[in-house]
This record gives sequence, C-alpha cells and structure tokens, in this order.
Amino acid sequence: MKNLRYLFFVTLIVLLFQISCENKSAQNQKELKSQKKQVPEIKTDKDTFQVKAKTDPEKKLIKDFIPKGWEIILQERGDLNGDGLPDEAVIIQDQKKENYIVNENMGVDILNINPRTLLIFFKTKNGGYELIAKNDRGFIEPENSEINSCLSDPLLQDGNLIIEKDLLKISFNYWLSCGSYYVNNESYTFRFQSNRFALIGYDHTDYNRASGEKNSTSVNFLTGKKSTTSGGNMFEEDDEQNTKTTWTKISKRDLYGLENMSEDINLFN
Repeated sequence: MKNLRYLFFVTLIVLLFQISCENKSAQNQKELKSQKKQVPEIKTDKDTFQVKAKTDPEKKLIKDFIPKGWEIILQERGDLNGDGLPDEAVIIQDQKKENYIVNENMGVDILNINPRTLLIFFKTKNGGYELIAKNDRGFIEPENSEINSCLSDPLLQDGNLIIEKDLLKISFNYWLSCGSYYVNNESYTFRFQSNRFALIGYDHTDYNRASGEKNSTSVNFLTGKKSTTSGGNMFEEDDEQNTKTTWTKISKRDLYGLENMSEDINLFN
C-alpha cells in the first residue's frame, strides 16, 4: 500500500513538472515573437541600393550639387550627348567676403576675385542629374583681376555659355576700361566623345577701338588646320575686301579635355 502511494505522488510530481515546462516554453515563444515585431528589419547593402535605384539614383536638382557658400551665376540648357534630354552647363562662383578686396589702382573700387567652377550635368531618364565634368582650374576666370584691375568681367561682359548641336561653347571677352584700346574675344568649342568633353575648336578675334583694325584666328583640332585672317577694319562696311587669310597646319596631338583647361594653357604646344 505504501508503495502504491509513493508511486502516485512521484507520478503527480512528474506531470506537474512537465505542465510547468510546457507553459514556460509557450511563454518564451510569445516573448520571442513580440521581440521580433519590435526589432526593425535590417536591409543589406544590395537591398538598399535596389530601393535607391528605383526612387533616387542621382541627385534630383542641380542645386543639390552646389557646395555651400557658392551660387550659380550662369546656366545653359541643351542636349550634349544626343539622347534628346536637356543637359545643363552651370558656372558657379564662391561668395567668400575675404575675396572682395579694395583696389588701389585704376578701375573699379572693389575687386571680386572669388573663384569660379564649371559643372556639366547629364539629364537622366529617371528625371535626375548626373555630374559628368568639372573644371575648377581657373579656366573660368574670376569677375576681376588683381593683375589688371581695368579688365571687365571676361565671362559676363559680352562672354557667353552656349549649348548648340551637341556642342558646348564657352567664350570670353577681354575689354579694358583703361590701359589698352584692344578688345579680345576667345571662344572654345567642346564635344562629348570617348566619355569626356574634348576641345575640338578655338576661335580668337581682336580689334582696336581707336583704329578699327581687326584680326582673327580659327583652329580645328580635329583636322589640324589653322586659319589666320588680317586686314579687316571694324569701321568699314566692306572690310572683308581687304582681308587676307592664311591656312597652316598644326601638329596633331591628343585633344585637350575640359578638365585639363586652365587660364595659362598653351593650346599649340
């Protein structure tokens, strides 16, 4: 009899222990599920890239590329790579106060020597912009010059930025309010090829404001030909009658890229 009572109590204890373990296991599973709901899903780099590729593969606006403290001073739109989408060429300028300096010579009272940068963007099919080319080597000269304080802004004083027939054209006009009667204009033509903007053409004209004497030079870097025209006069209606044009060959070389252009570059080296 005693053995039967002992066996009954042992069996009861075992059953109670099993029920307790099952209850704890069920409670742990509920807590684990609850914790999983509270922990955010972690995406892999691949997942993140795929999401971004669908919504914002490039920067949406041109202004998103502009560094803090800089502003756009000139902007031109047009197709540069033949895909039918409106690309953009933008010139930006720093706005540092310390680069506005007092001029103690002839010319304007305050010289703005803040640097300028040229940025080229391709429009994408997704509606954003991709930065394709950049020049911050002084090719786009500042508004004023410390060396020649009489020089007007080469870019915004009759200079220009043009996109036409898949070509990018940048021209500078050098007009002096004192020190010289000569006016010079330089124009550079770039075309996007071999994944970069290559310099394919250069044009230069100069004339004397007093005498009207005019000369011009045109270079085609693709053909290696250069033309020089002299004898013209700004004050004569039929000035071309007295002009003389000479054609010469220049040594062919690798085309300059937009990123390599600087204010002191020698195109005929």
